[in-house]
Amino acid sequence: MADDQVIRISETEATRNFVGVLARVRAGAEVVIESNARAVAVARPAGEEFQPRLLSESIALAYTHAAEPGHEPRTDPRLCR
Repeated sequence: MADDQVIRISETEATRNFVGVLARVRAGAEVVIESNARAVAVARPAGEEFQPRLLSESIALAYTHAAEPGHEPRTDPRLCR
C-alpha cells in the first residue's frame, strides 16, 4: 500500500471492521471516516515523531508550568457542572 494513499470509509464500516481499518493504517494509508459524506475522524500512522507521554509526566509538566509566572492553571467553567 502506498504511503500517500487516502481511503474514505463510512462510520458504519469503520465500526464493523475496526481491525481492518488499523491494518490499513499500519500499512501506511490514511483512513478518513465519514458520516453523511462529512469527515468525522482521520486515522493515520503515528510516525516516529509521535512521543506519547504518561499521565504522570503530563501532571509533572503542568506543575512545572504552573510555577512559572503568568502560567497559573485555570479551570474551564464548562467542566465544573
